[in-house]
Amino acid sequence: MEYFRQFLRLKGRCLVCGEAPKTVPGLCNSCDQKIQRIERPCYQCGEPMHFNPSSHKCGRCQSSPPAFDHSVSPLLYSDPLRQLHLNFKFHQDLAAGNLLANLLYDSLSHSNAMPQLLVPIPLHAERMRERGFDQALEIAKVLARRLQIPFHSGLLVRKNCTQPQSGLSRAQRHKNLRNAFTLTQPLPVKHVALVDDIMTTGSTFNAAAQLMKTAGVKTVEVWAVGRSTRDE
Repeated sequence: MEYFRQFLRLKGRCLVCGEAPKTVPGLCNSCDQKIQRIERPCYQCGEPMHFNPSSHKCGRCQSSPPAFDHSVSPLLYSDPLRQLHLNFKFHQDLAAGNLLANLLYDSLSHSNAMPQLLVPIPLHAERMRERGFDQALEIAKVLARRLQIPFHSGLLVRKNCTQPQSGLSRAQRHKNLRNAFTLTQPLPVKHVALVDDIMTTGSTFNAAAQLMKTAGVKTVEVWAVGRSTRDE
């Protein structure tokens, strides 16, 4: 399988099905069209709003808002996005990671005020040793280069090796991440974007954003390539 992915990269083929890409570098027309875009996301949490909303925020964010102010998570976490993500996360397919970062970049509203700093959501050192690379950091590198915004990979540290979030309920996710992060130095800016690969309930982002707000950051955005809509 790894040989096949290397072959696709060298030949400039679609990283999902192997056809020649015509629309997006790394994706053929068919696979690009299969990626589901979120049509009416909540401005704050990014969840799809499945009706014509009178507000730009969903009911949950109006009644119990998260610590972060704005979310950009434009794609639904379903195939073929899921396939690209799993190849990136578990097989170190950096070509797939570069494609994911560029899909996120293309979805950013470049007319809005950009953050002053990008901060990737970190892995714990133990998990970093197991996996060999940090997928959020790789995405942040691409975005920082294309947006000409600095990123800081050592500012936010995961001090607890928390249980993997997948399979946990919303309440368990919040509990799992209690006091999970720390900052290594004072924050020099007031507008930050936290970057990760996939967003589910937003618990990880929320825990990091709470820490940022406590440290004096005025505006915290959260950026992720995809959004899982499991309400657990």
